[in-house]
Amino acid sequence: MPLLRLGGLVARLGIIAEGMRWVDSRLRVAGARWAGRISHLVYNRFAMERQIKHNSEVAGKPIPYQRMDYRVGKLITSFHYAFQGVWYMLRTQRNAQIHTLMGAIAVALATVLRLERWEWITLLLTITLVLAAEGVNTAVEATVDLITTTRHPLAKVAKDVAAGTVLLCATASVILGGVIFLPHLWPVLTGLLGR
Repeated sequence: MPLLRLGGLVARLGIIAEGMRWVDSRLRVAGARWAGRISHLVYNRFAMERQIKHNSEVAGKPIPYQRMDYRVGKLITSFHYAFQGVWYMLRTQRNAQIHTLMGAIAVALATVLRLERWEWITLLLTITLVLAAEGVNTAVEATVDLITTTRHPLAKVAKDVAAGTVLLCATASVILGGVIFLPHLWPVLTGLLGR
């Protein structure tokens, strides 16, 4: 029984090969310059294995090495573009402006309360995370607006998920702010209310 299945498979492969030969002959007649390459790849198993082995896209290998440009001017230009992106976000996105204002208030309050080093690190990382999420949200929205001008369900999903990510980060920052600031503010609040 397995021999019959194997024979059927060989017969099918033979039919496919005949069809490919027919297509190849028609392409040769039509004068296609690349028809010879197609027949070489289709019929020469060893050449096909060699190409798969050395083709970086097929084998999943990284793109061949390209020289890195270490010029200082290129580095300065890269930073210039990055600052332009941050400035665009702060200038055009209302939520980014609100997050920046809240972050500045948190930093001023942390300075007044003289937070410990670990509290400062947590606070600055949280502010940075919220602003970075807002930047990704802005980039996703701009990309979706560039790609499509009509209402599409997947465009809505992309924008909603990006906005939801910012909401999650902002909620976490409020919780962390409470954990950091409440122990420092509680004695001050009880002192003001007790008078």
